[in-house]
Amino acid sequence: MAIPNRKITNAFTDSTAESGYVWLLPALVAGITVYLVYLKTHPYPAFGAGLFLLMAEQVSQHGYALPATIPHYASPIPFAYPPLMFYVVAAIRDLFGVNPLLISRVLPGLVTTLALVPCFLFVRELLGSARQAGLATFVVAVSPPILQWHLSAGGIVRAPAFLFLVTGLYTGLMLFKTRRVKWLVVSLALFSLTILTHPTYTVFFVLSYLCLFAGFSRTIEGLKDGAIVGCGGIALTFVWWGQILATHGTAVFSGAAGTHGGLAQKVPNVFGWVRPLLLPGGLEVASGTHSGDLISLGPWIVGLGTVGLLQLICGVMLAIGAVASFIVDEESQSKFAAIVSDHIEEIRKEHATLPVFSSLPYPRVLGFLLGWLLLSVTVISQHRFAYLIHSIFVAVLVYEFLLPTLSDITPPRIKRGHLEFVVLLVLGVACLSGGVLYAASELDTHGGSSSLPAFIDDNDAAAMTWAAENTEPTSQFLVMGDAAEWFPQSTDRAITTGPWGVEWKGPEAYDAQLSQFIDASTCTDAACVSHSIEQANVQPNYVYVPTDDYTVRGMETAPSNSLRASLNEADGYTLAYENEGVVIFRVTDDATTSTTHQQVESPAFAPRIPSDHPAGIKEH
Repeated sequence: MAIPNRKITNAFTDSTAESGYVWLLPALVAGITVYLVYLKTHPYPAFGAGLFLLMAEQVSQHGYALPATIPHYASPIPFAYPPLMFYVVAAIRDLFGVNPLLISRVLPGLVTTLALVPCFLFVRELLGSARQAGLATFVVAVSPPILQWHLSAGGIVRAPAFLFLVTGLYTGLMLFKTRRVKWLVVSLALFSLTILTHPTYTVFFVLSYLCLFAGFSRTIEGLKDGAIVGCGGIALTFVWWGQILATHGTAVFSGAAGTHGGLAQKVPNVFGWVRPLLLPGGLEVASGTHSGDLISLGPWIVGLGTVGLLQLICGVMLAIGAVASFIVDEESQSKFAAIVSDHIEEIRKEHATLPVFSSLPYPRVLGFLLGWLLLSVTVISQHRFAYLIHSIFVAVLVYEFLLPTLSDITPPRIKRGHLEFVVLLVLGVACLSGGVLYAASELDTHGGSSSLPAFIDDNDAAAMTWAAENTEPTSQFLVMGDAAEWFPQSTDRAITTGPWGVEWKGPEAYDAQLSQFIDASTCTDAACVSHSIEQANVQPNYVYVPTDDYTVRGMETAPSNSLRASLNEADGYTLAYENEGVVIFRVTDDATTSTTHQQVESPAFAPRIPSDHPAGIKEH
């Protein structure tokens, strides 16, 4: 069934170079700039990837057979993760001898920048405008929710998953529009790669294809193509998930799905997904926030938010027509689309400043975008996916309302090309500045903490080297702070407490480890440390204490001035190592029996973890 795709064009969307890649260049420059700034300001990678790198080591040590469990973390962790990138990282290390820290620092940004190309192709095909595709891709390149998950250390897994996803969006759109076999084969391959890379991106891949089918095919043939991609991907990856089921059963998948917010755990409140739409992606970058209150950067941000509200009203009105097109016949669709398009054109003639979608393909693209956004935020509680969609709304807002409206109210002597250049320059500089500051970890974006903190520094690296060379291989460490995430991979020693990887054992186990880790990491005296050890029912041989600024679940805090002195004086703790930023105490049996533990005071620092922060909802 054909679906009408009528447009009302304006001077800002017509171009003889609509298919040219020149509109992609600003996004690539922005992406490369953000990446280079990140490398310059981060001698150690942001956040954590120690578990990922240890898994790659395990793959190599097992002769590239799939290990059953992952050692050295708080409890034996099932090796149930999609393994593709662990094999890739293992091969890079074995073939080229690259330092694992360097891999986790460099690889994510390279892949994230590469993903901008298929992102551009997808939006260009979707909107029929290279200009809008270039702007949307630019927003993706500088959006904090996308950067925080893909540029940081964990991007060694998430960035490739993002690349497979956005490439799959483009091939899926081409598949449902053309039904050519080559797009079917490529889409099947990309879905299979996504399954083998990251579970959350796999879910978003499926949701996106459902929306693409509903928006651009809705035929038996389209349904067959979608089924081939879905069922074929599952079949091709059976060699992995079949082994996981045989080794661990289905509990590992159901358990992981119940952590980190889960899948479809709750219906999102309207404001939660409308607010980012009113101040989408790149515009929120300019404000320096993405999950907190907006800071003032001038009235133009407020103005664009107001424009977004008006645009949303128009979008809802048009969405009604988009929904109606699903249930009426082809002839009625064509008539309805023609009537609405003509009516919009007449309104614009009478009210030049009315915010209308002047050239957006109607109604299927609008219906697809709104449906895609709503379904995504309902099923997946991760902002990075919503912001991918928001970037398209930004481009539509600028080109279909802002530029035509400014053209109508500015003097005729100002050429449209000059107006477009100035508007895009102002937006580009503001958004790129925000993206650069975010990548440099110069913005306080969550609870007063910097945007992309590193979990470890030179002092941690030195302390971990000492632990690897001067302790027994069977030694266990209670590591305070997020350095614990890197500790097992860096030392080949076990930690007693920490939530990383425990999501595969279910929500209860994960929540217990998370609580124990935060309690221990925020202790201010020896009594608290001993109490944490007792409560967790563990027997560490050493306690690793940061004495310089450190992070707990990504939230920066200063160390307790009294903790080191308290441990020095307490029975059961003996100083074994120290440098300018870390002290390590050896623990004896007296630590939990002779240290009088009275009422444990609340720690001086109680981290407030935003729901969308990668350290706060650590996802492996």
